[in-house]
Amino acid sequence: MELKLPLLVYDAQCPLCVRFKQGLERWDTTNRICYVPLENPDVFIKYPQLSFEACREKVHYLKEDGEILIGADVVSELIRHYPGVGKLAWLLETDVGKKTVEFFYQKVESVRQKIKSDEEKCGTCR
Repeated sequence: MELKLPLLVYDAQCPLCVRFKQGLERWDTTNRICYVPLENPDVFIKYPQLSFEACREKVHYLKEDGEILIGADVVSELIRHYPGVGKLAWLLETDVGKKTVEFFYQKVESVRQKIKSDEEKCGTCR
């Protein structure tokens, strides 16, 4: 797998992260984004500005210019790139829009952390 920018690092062990990535791939008809599982150590060798521990905690997106976006900022950035939702991207520039994206991201993140915690407690899941 060629690791090119822009790059989205996701947790391939997390069902929510995998579904998020699969949904993006359906919209990403030009294969603009490189989707890399967190478990691929090459990403941290090629892009040392990314940290395994940080990427494990929240979704990370490395832009073409090297800027790293994390969490809800990733969602806002991705929305701008898809024509179907891009027309609404201007809403994200308002305080209410930013708070809305952050609110929904935090809700999904809390579910993801619960799933992760439950799997860590379960001896048969390892």
